[in-house]
Amino acid sequence: FFRFLSGQYRCNPRACDTTMAAASPLCGSNAGKFKDEFPGLRAAGRVLTDPSDNVQTCMTYDPNKIPKTPPAIVPYRQSYKNTPGQTIIHYGKAKDDGPPDMRFGYINDYSSNAKQLMSGQEESAFLERMRTLKESAKGLGQNDPLGKSGNKHGIILPDKCKDPNFMFGSSIKASEHTSKDLIFPTNDPFDDPDEATHRMYVKTHGSYEAGEQKKIGYNWLAHGIDPQSFRFGLVDKNWERDGASRAMRPDNERMAKTNLVKVELENFKTVAHDALGAPKNYGYGLGRKLGPDHVFGRGNKVDEWDARRCMQGEYSVQDQMPDPTMSKATRPGFRNLNPEGRTFGMPTVRGDKPKPKFKKVTDFRNYGDEPGAEGVMYPCKYQDHQIHAEDFATGYTKEFMWGLQKDAGIGLDEATFETVWNHATSISPGGTVCVESFRRAMSDLDV
Repeated sequence: FFRFLSGQYRCNPRACDTTMAAASPLCGSNAGKFKDEFPGLRAAGRVLTDPSDNVQTCMTYDPNKIPKTPPAIVPYRQSYKNTPGQTIIHYGKAKDDGPPDMRFGYINDYSSNAKQLMSGQEESAFLERMRTLKESAKGLGQNDPLGKSGNKHGIILPDKCKDPNFMFGSSIKASEHTSKDLIFPTNDPFDDPDEATHRMYVKTHGSYEAGEQKKIGYNWLAHGIDPQSFRFGLVDKNWERDGASRAMRPDNERMAKTNLVKVELENFKTVAHDALGAPKNYGYGLGRKLGPDHVFGRGNKVDEWDARRCMQGEYSVQDQMPDPTMSKATRPGFRNLNPEGRTFGMPTVRGDKPKPKFKKVTDFRNYGDEPGAEGVMYPCKYQDHQIHAEDFATGYTKEFMWGLQKDAGIGLDEATFETVWNHATSISPGGTVCVESFRRAMSDLDV
């Protein structure tokens, strides 16, 4: 792309066809708006030739141009399953072709009509002849005229029975009492009974008249009581006039107004709210007369074995000593009698084996030269240069140390180097000079 811009690659004008020329920014709706710096290159994008194909048309919502759901996706939509009158077929078999002319059930046999089925099976000539002989022997169908009762037994009736108005049975005289009078009698002798009859019905059936006072039969006159004017009970000495009237009308100014609330509300206030100078009422003491000093619960008995004594116990020194067989094998044949100083197993650090000169990748043994946790967390600062901490403690010869300090740029002369070497040999264990001992010698001599 940058090579095209720099002009290293150019398009052959002869190779550009009319399609590329039409897509140039100098034609169509872009004509005269841009300068074509590279007329040989085809412009990117698509030139719009339809004036209605613009951003405004794309952003304008037209409900009449809503795209329809493709036919392949219609069976999977929820609206397809809720269509009224639509036969829902599982989309797994919607396009399966069934067998041609497949019909369920049995094929009707139209050879037998309803008349033949209702008339029954046709009799043969032999069966018809046998039925005729049976009817002639019994006289069936001969002496029974149609619509009339026939004389099958040969009984001769009198002439009066031949009268069309003749009726069997005996007639009775018409009575003055009809069935209606029997069911609902109008002249009941007990509608207005005498006093003795009424008392009898009151005693047996409890049949009181409407508004009649019940009388048990007490002899009130023997005690000087008139039931018509006497009132039972005590008479209030300080009675108040119109008491019932004012009780029924609580809005009267002469009486204090009373607010009637539900009993559930008062019970809730009694339980939920705290009373001044009284314990909270939880409803546990209802129906029991409890004093103000009453304490619920059961008192504890004084016992010398309290919680502390139960936890500490009272064990003697002998009971607190460990068992003599603890950590010892007491079963014969299972004792491990080993000499002292013997250790079982294999050590993790194999210091008993010499370290190979070149350690293989498959050799997972630790010969004691691997760094510990401190070395892993805080490695040597020269680790990136393949220089380990062991290299500073390795002994070197005098010639090697002379060349090392010279290559490092320290620049000691022969006399100074000799002095530092002698001091490093004196402070090194065994007289072996390493990089660390040489550095300490230089520090001590302030070189």
